[in-house]
Amino acid sequence: MPSTQDEWKAVASQFGTRWNFHHCYGKHIAIKKPNKSGSLYYNYKRFCSVVLLAIVDANYSFLWCKVGANGSSSDASVFNESTLRGALEDNTIGFPAQDPLPGDDRNFLYFIVGDDAFPLRKWLLKPYSRRAMTHKESVMNYRTSRARRVVENGFGILAHRWRCLLTTLLLEPDRVIRVVLGCLTLHNWLRKRRSGLQDLNLDHEDEDGNVVPGAWREDVQMTEPNQMVGQRASREGKTLGNLSKKTGLTEKNSTRRSSCFAENEQLAFSFVTPFSCDPFSDPPAAPSS
Repeated sequence: MPSTQDEWKAVASQFGTRWNFHHCYGKHIAIKKPNKSGSLYYNYKRFCSVVLLAIVDANYSFLWCKVGANGSSSDASVFNESTLRGALEDNTIGFPAQDPLPGDDRNFLYFIVGDDAFPLRKWLLKPYSRRAMTHKESVMNYRTSRARRVVENGFGILAHRWRCLLTTLLLEPDRVIRVVLGCLTLHNWLRKRRSGLQDLNLDHEDEDGNVVPGAWREDVQMTEPNQMVGQRASREGKTLGNLSKKTGLTEKNSTRRSSCFAENEQLAFSFVTPFSCDPFSDPPAAPSS
């Protein structure tokens, strides 16, 4: 997890350069039913699982994650109970001060991107409702969806490489957490040392801006967590959303519409898996021998 303003600016710069979405940082894994757990881990897809909440950068690396919530939990509730939410609220996470977007002179906040399951806040941007959208709102949704697809691909290539995540893990939840943490660590190492091996499996866009599905989509069975509408948007969040559609976030390449807008109504920085890693808390104790 970045710890200084300069490090966060570097992450945001990557999103601006690679995905033309500036100032942005931004499933269920099946397990066997734990003993005496009742329906605690039973999700709406009708199997037992644990949830992974994560932030992914523009290079498909995981910056922050929290794993281990029971599968019956919604992604919004997992987020609200995480230390990440508090760090974003009081800005102890270290986001840089506001500064203008490229080609504009108005200061703009730094933020992460989520979907409708999360509350609109000054530090969290999500899509507009698809009902009665204006052209600028539609373009903004396309751009937001394009940025969120980075996270979807991050989880996709993670499971494509570490295929145990596509199966039912016959382990207790605490062991599952360690397995997933190991997969994430190795995934981040590969993104730094051998990223070209995984880039061949990513989604990409053709000359007309249409999404060409990556190879990882052929076998990934990780599913989205329970979708529940988040809390009511804050006044600052609405201001951020309205300002975003009036600035450089929607002006460039506004005519490039693709099928990804329709097909990527998925959570961009929260998915479900068996893993609970919270950089703001102590790591889990080592397993007993």
